[in-house]
Amino acid sequence: MSETANLKLPFILPSQAQKHVTHNEALTMLDALVQPAVLDRNLASAPEDPADGDRYIAGPAATGAWAGHDGEIAAWQDGVWTFYPPGAGWRVHVAGEQAMLWFDGAEWRSEAECVKELHNLALLGVGATADETNPFSAKLNKALWAARTAGEGGDGDLRFTMNKETVADSVSILFQTGWSGRAELGATGDDKFRIKTSADGGAWNTAFLANPAAGTMFIGADSASATTTRLSVVQEGSGSVLGLEKYHATSPCSFTFVKARGSLDAPGQVQPGDRLGGFFVKGWKEAGVGGNTAALFVRATEAYDDGAQGSKFEFEATPAGTTSRTPILTIDGSGAVRPSADNARTLGNASYRWSEVWAANGTIQTSDRRDKIVAGQLGFAAAMVDSVDPVLFRWLNGGNVFVPAETDAGAGGEDDGDGVHQPGLEIAARPGLRLHAGFIAQDLKAAMDQAGVDFGAWGLNDRDDPQSRQWTRPDQLIAVLWAALKQTRAQVAELRLRRVA
Repeated sequence: MSETANLKLPFILPSQAQKHVTHNEALTMLDALVQPAVLDRNLASAPEDPADGDRYIAGPAATGAWAGHDGEIAAWQDGVWTFYPPGAGWRVHVAGEQAMLWFDGAEWRSEAECVKELHNLALLGVGATADETNPFSAKLNKALWAARTAGEGGDGDLRFTMNKETVADSVSILFQTGWSGRAELGATGDDKFRIKTSADGGAWNTAFLANPAAGTMFIGADSASATTTRLSVVQEGSGSVLGLEKYHATSPCSFTFVKARGSLDAPGQVQPGDRLGGFFVKGWKEAGVGGNTAALFVRATEAYDDGAQGSKFEFEATPAGTTSRTPILTIDGSGAVRPSADNARTLGNASYRWSEVWAANGTIQTSDRRDKIVAGQLGFAAAMVDSVDPVLFRWLNGGNVFVPAETDAGAGGEDDGDGVHQPGLEIAARPGLRLHAGFIAQDLKAAMDQAGVDFGAWGLNDRDDPQSRQWTRPDQLIAVLWAALKQTRAQVAELRLRRVA
C-alpha cells in the first residue's frame, strides 16, 4: 500500500530515494484538502490569473485546463492545476456564496438542503442574532409558508398552532412601528379573540372581539349589553354607529335578509306568518337592557315558491307605562296602509297634526246598521247651529323653519336628540300665514252643554285632564247640519201649507 485510504496521501516507503519529494507532495495535498474553502463552484474554465493556493470546484462541462475534471477540487499550486476527486462526505466552504457544500458520492449539495431534523435548539437566528428574550429571531424582507401538497407526501393544508398554558395567559401576533405597538390580534388575557389597535403603543382600543362561549361578535368594544346578538357594533359618544357606502350607477346601498325554516344543511320553505327580517329597538332601563320596545319587520303572507312570495310590513311599539309591544300599522303587498287592529288607532292627535291630507277620493267611514246601536235623534241640531258661529282664523303654528341652533350639535352637525337636523340649524315653529274657515272647539262645547248633549263632535286630548287641548270632528257636524236642514225644511213646508190655507 503506497497511499492513505481516504485522502490518498503518498507514503514514504523504505529505501525510497528523495523521500523529501514524497513528503512535500503529501503536505501539498493536505494544504489543499484539510479545512477546504473554494472561491467558486460554477466556473466552466480556469481563471486567467490565479493566485498560489486558490481553489475551485470545477463547474459542469469544464473546458481547457479543467476539461474532464467536472466537480473535482482544482488547486493552483506551484504554477500548475492539481485536481482532487472528492470522496463521499467531503465538506467544502464556498466563499463566493457563503455556503457549505458536501459531496454525496455523486454531486455537491448544499448542507442546508440536507438538514432533515433540528431538535431542542436553544437559539436560532435568521439574518439576526437570537437571544434569551427572543430565542427565535429573523430579519428579512419576505417570508413564505406554503402547504406541502399531496403529491409531495402532504395533505395540502397549512395550519399554524399557537398554544398558551392558561386562560389568563396571552397568545397573539403583535404589529409594531419603530418597536412601538400599533395592532395586536389573538387571545390576550382570556380566551376571547381580539383585534386591538393603538396610536402610541400605550393606550389600546378593541376594534373587534369574538366571544367563544356565546359565539357572539362585537365591533368597537370588549362587550355589549345585548349578549344574545351575534354581531354588535358599539360606540360611545355622538356620531353614526354604522355607516354603509355604495358607489354604483343603479345598485342601491342595502341590507339583505334571508329567512328559511329548517337548518343550514337542510333549509325549509317559508310559511305564512313567518317573520322574514326586521329591525328591533332596545333601551337601557334602570338595571340593564330592556326588551325590544319597538320593531319593524316583514312577514310572509303565503308559503313561498317560485310563483308566490307575498309579504307585508308590520310596525310595533310599546305604549307608555307598559313593557309589551303592540302592533300599530301594517302595509300589505297591495300597498294598502291600515292599522293593525280595527277601530283602535288614531292618525295624529291634538298636539301632532297633519298639515294637509291629500286624496283622490273622500274619506270612507263604516256606517253599516249592523255595526251601530242607535241611541236617539238630533232634535237639538237647529239650536246648536244657531249657537255656534263659524270663524276665519290663522294657526299659531303654521309650519316649521330652520333657525340658528343654540344647542350642542355633534361633530359634522349630527342630531344629538335636540332637534338639530342641519349643521348649525334647528327647527322652529312659525305663525300661520293663510286664513282658514272653521269652528272653535270651546264654542261647540258650550252649545252642546246648552243642548244637554255630549257626542263625538267634540272632545279632550286627555279625557282625565279638563285643561288638555280640545278638538272637533267636522264629519260629525255634517249630521248636525243635516238634521238642522231637515228641521228647517219641515218648518218651511209647514209655512207653505199655512199660506195655501
